[in-house]
Amino acid sequence: MNKAVFQGRRGINPLQHKIVTAPEYWLSMDFAGVPYFEPCYASLIKRTEKEITKEYAMEIHSRCKAGTPFKWDPNNPENSLPPTLQGVVYQITKTCLERIIRTEGGWGYNSIPVGYDVIDVECKTSDDEILVAKTLIARPASIRPGCQASARQVYRNLDKPRDSTNLL
Repeated sequence: MNKAVFQGRRGINPLQHKIVTAPEYWLSMDFAGVPYFEPCYASLIKRTEKEITKEYAMEIHSRCKAGTPFKWDPNNPENSLPPTLQGVVYQITKTCLERIIRTEGGWGYNSIPVGYDVIDVECKTSDDEILVAKTLIARPASIRPGCQASARQVYRNLDKPRDSTNLL
């Protein structure tokens, strides 16, 4: 999340942060948004297949890189997948986590099939430290494969790692 929003508007001051990868996840742009305004939002896809087929790679591609050409590499199917998730984990208080969930629309009721769920994701730092982070993931009824993110959404997701390096 952008520093101005995270610390400024939402008043969340992380105790510390670390840059990580989440080898079992990809960043997807398939959480249905508002047509013509914000067509989709970011979510995550958990890797479910060890053996990569062309169909599986195409499905992941359509959820992560819609609007870009798909290239199948039969000699090394892993090359046909998007890069795994990279980002920043923040150590925050439980109260701050609850505020994030409320302001991201993730507080949804279990009886409503759309919105976000809170999940634990195993992450790895550059020095191989394993961390478990909480994050939001789109519920299945909210997913719309083939969405293309707005320029603002793309910029936000690309700018987060750069912006987070000077948080503390």
